[in-house]
Amino acid sequence: MPIRRIQSRRKGCKPFAFFKGTIDEIVNASPAQLAVSLEKSGAALSKGADPVERLKQAREIRERLLRQLEEGCKVGWMKTADGGIPLRIKRLKNGRILLHQCPAQHGVGARGGRDPFQNLKKILEEGFRSLTGDVNVFVREQRGGGVISHSKQQQTFGDWYSIELMAPLDYFPHVKSATPKQILSVHVGLNKELTEEQRSGRKKFYRKEITEAFGVPVHFHISAT
Repeated sequence: MPIRRIQSRRKGCKPFAFFKGTIDEIVNASPAQLAVSLEKSGAALSKGADPVERLKQAREIRERLLRQLEEGCKVGWMKTADGGIPLRIKRLKNGRILLHQCPAQHGVGARGGRDPFQNLKKILEEGFRSLTGDVNVFVREQRGGGVISHSKQQQTFGDWYSIELMAPLDYFPHVKSATPKQILSVHVGLNKELTEEQRSGRKKFYRKEITEAFGVPVHFHISAT
């Protein structure tokens, strides 16, 4: 089961790891081969150096993947030593399987007396650390969402924000912490009351404040609330 990697275009980001192949390649992969492939892709298989436990975890990952494929799952889960990695599962037209890490989505709210947009920029600059053990992310096939609260600032009034993270989950669904380099993209829900001209102006503003300032792609939605 060869796992390939593509270097991210964002400077300093870890390579993007994925598997593209057949179910037979997963079935026929030995635990040792799978362990090597997973560790090269950045998955922590064992907190210690115990080779028996390392191979056991690799075997369990393979069996879980096969069950998820058999059940027709579109989003799966790979348990690792430091928590787990959500997986996006795609069946290609040629019969091959594509597996890659599915971003966890974290809604940005008002916190510490700051507006959600101020908190978004703080997270993009410093990353974030969870202060509680409460659910703070969700994982699904579709992108965007995770509305926590809307901006109250005049220039961004009524907009909401969520970030896509490539950070591992310490349990499902919770991310203990994330660095700026683990932020894949930002989703902005534009105030539905804006005119087309106002939306165009907001998009230009956000591209400057987010993409140009932090090098993070931004995706736009029309807020439903």
